[in-house]
Amino acid sequence: MITKPLNELTIAEAAALIKNKMLSPVELTKSYLNRIEKVEPAVQAFVTVTAEQALKAARESELKLMNGEYLGLLHGIPYGAKDIIHTAGIRTSAGSSTYPDFVPKTNATVIDKLQAAGAILIGKTTTTEYAFQGGEPPTRNPWNLEHTRAVPVRALPLQ
Repeated sequence: MITKPLNELTIAEAAALIKNKMLSPVELTKSYLNRIEKVEPAVQAFVTVTAEQALKAARESELKLMNGEYLGLLHGIPYGAKDIIHTAGIRTSAGSSTYPDFVPKTNATVIDKLQAAGAILIGKTTTTEYAFQGGEPPTRNPWNLEHTRAVPVRALPLQ
């Protein structure tokens, strides 16, 4: 029995439930997509949400699971990819106004590996331009909307 909202499960908890067929990848994906729809206007974490593709992948993931084809710990687990990472057929702007509508023809290796492991891409998350340090992306901390920045990186003292 699941006692908390699905989007609050840890990856380990969700993976165990999926492996034991106690949680559907479709149900988990829908939970995340519903959460994104609810909080995205305030949090502004996603540049692109790939709901249709995610639900299709979740249905395929569930079918594999029901047919005894378990792909491992990431099988059926939704994830977001930073908008700097190439995703075939999905806009990848790298947070830049230079190429706001660039759509790669191929995936980055990390996306191919996540897909092969059964993970489900739910969208592309914001980034500073070309993921360079500096500047503030519009993303807000979902636990405190007034916080936007990470602690600055400080140089370690030389020994």
